[in-house]
Amino acid sequence: MKHNVDGLEVEFPFPTIYPEQVAYMQALKKVLDKGGHAVLEMPSGTGKTITVLSLVLAHLLQMRSVKVQTLRTTTPKLLYCTRTVEEMHKVMGELRRLMQHYAESSRRKLLCLSLASRRHMCVHRHVVGQVDVDSACRARTAPWVREHFEGQDPGEEEEVRETKLCEFFETIQNDDVQQLGSDLITQGGVLDLQDLRNYSLQHNCCPYFLTRRILMHAQVRCQHRSGGTRSVGRR
Repeated sequence: MKHNVDGLEVEFPFPTIYPEQVAYMQALKKVLDKGGHAVLEMPSGTGKTITVLSLVLAHLLQMRSVKVQTLRTTTPKLLYCTRTVEEMHKVMGELRRLMQHYAESSRRKLLCLSLASRRHMCVHRHVVGQVDVDSACRARTAPWVREHFEGQDPGEEEEVRETKLCEFFETIQNDDVQQLGSDLITQGGVLDLQDLRNYSLQHNCCPYFLTRRILMHAQVRCQHRSGGTRSVGRR
């Protein structure tokens, strides 16, 4: 269902909309138009998440259109933070529902990405069951660990490499032309943690480091607060 919010056409995925949601959208649009900071409140159970997403996605699509017309180099992005991974799953579900109301051409313009820690993204069978997944991952991907095997006979060290290194991380490292993930960027859409894990298993690569490779291309990023982005760009 389409609504006109102060001149902005907004897709809303439900047949009815509460007055509180309309007022929230109007206030949020004023902030986006003027820039700066704002603190907005809304009663519990009135659909804050879908209200924010509906307005902001419409704004992002409008700004991408303006970018094309005016040759602007950047467009705004949405970083949506949740307290838990479970809440992040719900937000991505709302995003998926909302995106279904947009035409295919519009959906391809937006990449909505989930961000989480290694613990929630790892697909390595010898690491996912560890108590401290982060440490177990670093023990296989740290530069000093990988340097130990550089220059050694691959045949003699193959079995050792498989037990000491991470094949999924190595795939990312060996992808010099950064082909992995380029199709995700082109296709756009909503990618939750399971989507990223499935893609990585199909391509034998690490979802954690793959996500950080394509992060800069995502217009919408959803993460739980302990997931963080401080590891972006690290190797």
